Amino acid sequence: MKAMIINGSPRKNRNTVSLLKKVMEGVEESGCETKLVHLRDLKFSGCISCLACKIKGNTCGGLCALRDDLRPVLEETLASEILVVGTPVYFHYQTALTRAFMERLLFAPLDYVNAGSSTLKKKIQCATIYTMHVMNDELFANMSYAQTLGVAAKSLELLGPQEVLYFRGLSAFPDFERYPFNLEFAKILDSMREEHYAEYEQQAYDLGKRLVHQANTQHLDIQTNNVAK
Repeated sequence: MKAMIINGSPRKNRNTVSLLKKVMEGVEESGCETKLVHLRDLKFSGCISCLACKIKGNTCGGLCALRDDLRPVLEETLASEILVVGTPVYFHYQTALTRAFMERLLFAPLDYVNAGSSTLKKKIQCATIYTMHVMNDELFANMSYAQTLGVAAKSLELLGPQEVLYFRGLSAFPDFERYPFNLEFAKILDSMREEHYAEYEQQAYDLGKRLVHQANTQHLDIQTNNVAK
């Protein structure tokens, strides 16, 4: 069993990656192999609408036809049992890297004939984690993040069951003194990180454990159904 862990942040050592590594700990301690991919290391684009994956009788098999650095990552992802995508929130949405990955991953196996279902023969346990500045429930609601970010993450349900975690009060700035930043907000963010970060790490770790359990349960259900047939 394998889990693909996708870092959609342009950074390799900050909030998103740190929490993804906690997910990996939970996955690995449950006996599952993991692979961490930093999208910023790859040269790729989003979907170019070539429609090669939609031509009748195509041999893409649900895989994007473009051959660039992302192609083998997509292939590994579709062959895995677990997918976790992590992204900070930039301008109220996923990063451009994350969006491009999602376009390439999901458009090819999207079945236009059967009401937006998937052409893939298997299910992948999926999860999305978001890291963001947002400091309170009111701001989270006012920005409609449950709608915009939730819908973006929900698209992974094309591949299988999907779960979303929001990690709030996490600053992109490693040192507030170096940047023009509201000092009152900086204090709040520092306080939130100190108060909640250990809890966030536990949630990420538990997510990893939970995904492996769900993948194993699904595998056993499939085996049972096959025997019954």
